[in-house]
Amino acid sequence: KKAHKKMALKYHPDKNQGNETAAKKFMEIQESYQALSDPKVREAFDAMCQAKVQREAKVQEMDKKRKSEVETLEARERAAAKRKSGSADDGYKSAVNNYEAELIRMRERNKKFMQEVEAKRREENERQANSLRSAVEGKIDNVQRKKDAHLELSRTMKVKWAKKGGVDTAVLIRIFGVFGEIDRAVAGKRSGMVVYKGNAAASAAFHAIRQASVTEAVDAGVCVC
Repeated sequence: KKAHKKMALKYHPDKNQGNETAAKKFMEIQESYQALSDPKVREAFDAMCQAKVQREAKVQEMDKKRKSEVETLEARERAAAKRKSGSADDGYKSAVNNYEAELIRMRERNKKFMQEVEAKRREENERQANSLRSAVEGKIDNVQRKKDAHLELSRTMKVKWAKKGGVDTAVLIRIFGVFGEIDRAVAGKRSGMVVYKGNAAASAAFHAIRQASVTEAVDAGVCVC
């Protein structure tokens, strides 16, 4: 009612004399008010509005369905065009690509595994070689030490004398130095040792002392142990 009164006052013929548009609008407002005031007319109006809403909803639904059908049809046409051009992916191409990718990954894994096995094999071989080398070198060193010890023993003369303190290192060097170059000599209270640099000198000194052919050795009482 408030809206009707406001609109009626705005387009009333008394306020718009000579204005046919306003007079026509005023008549429409009056008719609308009368229609809405009558129960049967109002019911028919509401039914008409509801029918209009339902019709618009149905049209929208049909438009939506029609649009979906159009999109589906267009998608089918695009797929058909791809198949025709040989670029369609019907699942087989993807399966092939996936299979090839898996093959590549498998080969990479196998390659890495074989590299690791080879590295371990080389490491084990190197370890065994080092162990064998160490054992051989140790055996060679042991043999060499025994050989050196034997050689040194063959160049060494152990001597003794009866008088305590009667012979010192200088005397030993003087007595035995005539047979060859001495590596070292040691004199104790009643015994000593002379090491030659060569076997021949040691052998000559040994036989000379045993035969008592060295006067100074005889005088000092030096003999071979």
